[in-house]
Amino acid sequence: MIMTSFRNFMVVDKMGIFMKNPQITTLINKPPKVYNHDSVNPNIYIHRYRHGTELQILISWLHDGVKDCLLGEDEEDIWPTCQVFDTVRIVIDNSTCENVFVCEPGMTHYVRINDLCEGIEDCTKETSVCHTARATYKPYVSPLLYQDKFYAIHCIPGLESIEYQTTPCIDSVFKNPDYPTLGITKETFVRTPKDKINCSHLFGKVMVYLSCLGLCTDIETPCPLENLQLESCSQMHNIKNIASLSGIGQLTIVTEKGPGSYHNDWFECKNLQLCISYDKVCDLVNDCGDNSDEIFCSNHFECRESKELIQKTKKCDEIIDCRDYSDECNSDCGKYIIPNYALKVSSWTIGILAVGFNTVTFLRLISKIIRKSSSRGTSMLINNSLKLIISLGDFLTGAYLVAVSIVDTVILREDFCSVHVEWLSSSYCAILGVVSTFGANISLYSMMFLSIFRVIRIRRAMTFGDFRYQKVTFLIILNVVIWFPGLIAVIPLVNLFEDFFVNGLAYSGNMPMFIGSTKKKAHVEVFEKYYGKLVRPDLSWNEIKRLFNDMFTNNYGEIPRRSVHFYGNHGVCLFKYFVKSDDPQKTYVWVNMMLNLICTFVIVICYTNILQNARKSADLVNQMAGEEARAARNKKDAQLHRSVSQLILTNLVCWIPFLCTCLLHSLEIFDATPLYPIFTVIALPINSVVNPVIYDKYLMKCATNFYQMVQLKFQAAHVVVMSSLGSKRIENTSCNSEPDRK
Repeated sequence: MIMTSFRNFMVVDKMGIFMKNPQITTLINKPPKVYNHDSVNPNIYIHRYRHGTELQILISWLHDGVKDCLLGEDEEDIWPTCQVFDTVRIVIDNSTCENVFVCEPGMTHYVRINDLCEGIEDCTKETSVCHTARATYKPYVSPLLYQDKFYAIHCIPGLESIEYQTTPCIDSVFKNPDYPTLGITKETFVRTPKDKINCSHLFGKVMVYLSCLGLCTDIETPCPLENLQLESCSQMHNIKNIASLSGIGQLTIVTEKGPGSYHNDWFECKNLQLCISYDKVCDLVNDCGDNSDEIFCSNHFECRESKELIQKTKKCDEIIDCRDYSDECNSDCGKYIIPNYALKVSSWTIGILAVGFNTVTFLRLISKIIRKSSSRGTSMLINNSLKLIISLGDFLTGAYLVAVSIVDTVILREDFCSVHVEWLSSSYCAILGVVSTFGANISLYSMMFLSIFRVIRIRRAMTFGDFRYQKVTFLIILNVVIWFPGLIAVIPLVNLFEDFFVNGLAYSGNMPMFIGSTKKKAHVEVFEKYYGKLVRPDLSWNEIKRLFNDMFTNNYGEIPRRSVHFYGNHGVCLFKYFVKSDDPQKTYVWVNMMLNLICTFVIVICYTNILQNARKSADLVNQMAGEEARAARNKKDAQLHRSVSQLILTNLVCWIPFLCTCLLHSLEIFDATPLYPIFTVIALPINSVVNPVIYDKYLMKCATNFYQMVQLKFQAAHVVVMSSLGSKRIENTSCNSEPDRK
């Protein structure tokens, strides 16, 4: 005897035995050469047994040991196959063969990848593995049955306190249809809320009972049940249907439950006249095959392309549940790299200003180094070279902002949401991350060495001695400033350290098991479900890839996947500053941030010291110099005080709030991830605009003149407005006083 079944179809084999689903094709008493059968298209046009015309036969009839075709070609080795060894299967067309999911380790039963995780249990571990992989759970579909009474929602015994706080519960009698049916003698008692409630969060039998009892407030949840006709459930030959008579004189059916016990608790599908139990209605699974058991339900969101059904509450919850990302990428909750208009304008403005200012500063410093380094000595060379590196770092920061702005507003725009995983795992995002990290660090380290160098020069606490000693010192500083930030930026992308820096794996779009970027923890939980044993939580990424590959046949290459790198933690591709206590990258991140904090404090301390020395020098000059010299000195000191104050303020405003935010995020006091764009666009790069103005006298003069011009324009406009208001006030006064003169 041969039993055969196809996905989402109820089919009969040649012995007249019916079965529903499973994807696994079970063959008993097969001939020695055994084949599985693909279930994509169960029909093939060939000459059927005892007929001379071309007819369709089930693909499972091929190589089943029985000659069905006139010439017996259904048993010959002429049919296309996919896979090899134990998983070989006959298919309609082998031009697109692909790997399949192996139901259990060491078994030959399989499920096609496209058929995974669609809610129907096709083999022993599919559903449990899929629920674990996608962090989902089966919704509550059946009310509690206790002492021949169903209890729904909060009306379950023991939840009286919830009942008192929401709505009281009452006993109801559920009938379908409302009029009696011959043979149905037992009533269905259901304890439900007394008042109507929103049913858009209910599933299965619970939703059926409440909607058909008229207890749903939302008009989108009608009662899904219709009266069963005599021909209803005609393809369900695994149950015993008995003709009966309804209270309105129409023939109907009832199903024998036991000796003398009958029921008609069925939902009839629209396509194949299948019937399913109430708990399979509105349960987010297409049990009917034509979606007629789900299409009228208000409790789901339908994915745009894959047509998967997910709970309505999962739409726009910042967790991807649809394979096409449509639950998070839609008109209600799309994602952008830079989320709002103000930040987009700030990104463009700061980026362009940083690139422009630092280009001017860079070119002027190169010219100055070429013209004056030989005549002014190594001290001036060190001073200008460090300012040149600061300018280079700030230029890279500005270029990074401009590049991010171009990707956000020109290239990807609203499409970023649907391709964000590809973007986060791309080499372009990695390059942007390296550029921003390298630029920020070389600028900060150069500022620290420049501040130390200036303090040493001013206080004369140390001299470098001869030219050779100064040159060696300069080379050491130059190497530290350039190479160390470069290593910090590049190390996270080295394959040797992927177990520390890779954030997750992103699988190809046709892999329904994992959606988006999947971390180590999720992989480990899936392996424990599939392999049935505990798995070390500290698996390497190579071990994870191997264990995942073993869940599938690998006859056609490995499952396509990409690594989501260290900089792919957000669309702005910034250094991963926000880490939590269980993040393997936290040590590396916090070491880098502590170095940045030390640099910031050194800069603040050094320039505070410079101000103190400047005041002492000014006091000495004021005692010995005349009035004109004192005035010139005071003006110069005021400029120095203003420049140094701006430098200290921008460094403190830039780094201190940011480091405090990182600390609060690490302690899990609050989630700072949404703040990434703000820090990326405004807080961190603001120094790249301020630094060239402070260090370059030409830009400082230009900025001062521009500020004075704007100030004069504002004052002039203010005078015009006040004059206009004054003249109107005089006119009003004269008009009001005119009757008195009369």
